[in-house]
Amino acid sequence: MARWRPRRAGAPEPGPFVPPDVDEEAARAEITFLVEGLAPGGVDEATGHSLDNLVNAMSARWEQEVQAEYAAYCAEATTRLGVADAAVAGSRPAEEDARERLADSRAALDAARSRLSPGGEAGWGARGHADPALMAGRPLGPLLLHAAALAAAVAADWAAFLEVVKLLMRGEGDVVTSAVVVGFTAIVIYLAHAAGCMFRDIRAGSAGVSLPLAVLCVLGWAAFGAAAFLARLTITARRPAFGAEAPPDDGGALMPALFFLAFFVGTGIVAAVGAYLTHNPLRSAYGRAARVHRQALGAAATAARELALAEAARSAHANQLMAARQRLLHALQVRLALAERLKQLARVLIAQHAQDPAVTDAILEPDLRPYAWQ
Repeated sequence: MARWRPRRAGAPEPGPFVPPDVDEEAARAEITFLVEGLAPGGVDEATGHSLDNLVNAMSARWEQEVQAEYAAYCAEATTRLGVADAAVAGSRPAEEDARERLADSRAALDAARSRLSPGGEAGWGARGHADPALMAGRPLGPLLLHAAALAAAVAADWAAFLEVVKLLMRGEGDVVTSAVVVGFTAIVIYLAHAAGCMFRDIRAGSAGVSLPLAVLCVLGWAAFGAAAFLARLTITARRPAFGAEAPPDDGGALMPALFFLAFFVGTGIVAAVGAYLTHNPLRSAYGRAARVHRQALGAAATAARELALAEAARSAHANQLMAARQRLLHALQVRLALAERLKQLARVLIAQHAQDPAVTDAILEPDLRPYAWQ
């Protein structure tokens, strides 16, 4: 069996403590050789235990060897146990924090679920947003249709506003013009979208949304549209036709402006109606709470696993120390028993060579040597 050796830097983790082996065959051969040298007249009934002290010395050397191996192993194993204790101490706060976050996210999820249930929608009217079916997720069809229509509306507004801004800001560069168009488009789309969301909340009985604020959004959206329509109408009417001195007639300027106004109103309706039909803050809150809960659940599972692994490693090191102590005691017993066998072997061999009952009776008395380690 392989003997334990202290771990070197970069070496793999050592295994359990294994006491060094004793070469019993060599010890028996040595005792036999010494007895052969004593026979036949080297001993009598008074000197039948002549090899006991030699065997005692051999046994003491074996015991010291295993004690030294055990001490070296304990030094290394105690260090590993300390590192394992530190790992447990570092993992436990993270696991506790993860459990607290999981509890908080669970409470938020339960609250969001109760608000989606009938009768649990505090602060909302009978025509509110509560719908238990939404816990399974929103239908993708209306959401995708609204997203596609809103993207088309944004593109239409961009194209329409770009032409108007170019007419108003002829001396500006493309970067400035594009920035103004982006801002103008974002404002009108957001106002229409916000108005749709507010009217839906008002219908649901939300106490946090007021009708004047929704009307203000509509008026702001209409003001931007009216300003853009008048700018388009005025500037087009004042532009000279290509190759002519006089401006085109009013009918020629009115039709492009009306066409632009139709685009503006249509995109606003798309944004507002889509927001009205898809807006549900309770479902959004439930979805957000569900995502956070899943993340917290994964983090808690990871933290619990890390803590369990750290505790298992610490327990393994502690158990190895306990097992090493038991192996040490067993090894000492084995060496003591081997010493007794060697003494008895010497006595039997001496008795065989002596062929004298008096000598035999004297040398076969039991050895009563005390052992300090017991």
